[in-house]
Amino acid sequence: MKLVITLAALSACLVGCSKPAPPYNLDNVNKDLMTGIIDASSFKIWNASGEDVSAAGTKSKAPTDEKEWAAVRGAAVSVMEAGNLMMLPGRSYDADWNTRARAMSDAAGAVKAAAEANDGKRVFDTGGKLYETCGACHEKYYIPYVSAGKPVPPPPKA
Repeated sequence: MKLVITLAALSACLVGCSKPAPPYNLDNVNKDLMTGIIDASSFKIWNASGEDVSAAGTKSKAPTDEKEWAAVRGAAVSVMEAGNLMMLPGRSYDADWNTRARAMSDAAGAVKAAAEANDGKRVFDTGGKLYETCGACHEKYYIPYVSAGKPVPPPPKA
């Protein structure tokens, strides 16, 4: 009987001492966030800014009605929140990764503010800053691996 009680107590201790699962789902990896949220939303922003120049003349690509402005705002919110998702334990590589993800989120916040003001020029300028944050991160965490023909390693386990 003492053996049963001892084993039960030991089992309870091991279960209680094990690391609990995080309260969030990490089934999607950073690549999923990039292709499913960040790329798709960033391209909505970039495609809604600047100008198309052709033989027929120059035409602004800025939104022309509230529905189009709302789509740009929504895209900016998606990129902002994706930056937060990339900093979760299990997705973050290191402190520099978090700094870059936060910079992307902040740049998307500036796009959101520009879209809230229905300011096409500001969407273009802030969208450019967003592009710069993406490129800087890719230079460190993506391009070196792809250029070498190697898979991008996963982040360290949380």
